[in-house]
Amino acid sequence: MKLKLGQEVDINKVDSTIAVAGKEGKLGKLVFSKGSVEWWPANNSVNCLTFSWEQLAKVLEKNGTPKKVPKTKSAGKSAAPAKAKTDSKA
Repeated sequence: MKLKLGQEVDINKVDSTIAVAGKEGKLGKLVFSKGSVEWWPANNSVNCLTFSWEQLAKVLEKNGTPKKVPKTKSAGKSAAPAKAKTDSKA
């Protein structure tokens, strides 16, 4: 599984963290690994919300605000990882 943050990041069994901040300061952090995503609200080191990747996608789709985005050259590209290029020596 990969997450693209300007560049692809391999998601393995080891947790990775994204700090999330707003105008008023820290909102919380997302801790993600291959199996799940955890939301840790700011100032909370005991309780988090845990989502499978599928659950997170449903929450985002259900609660997001629709926005029409104009097409750009890269808009047609999929967020799926690119296939590995192989060197062919003739």
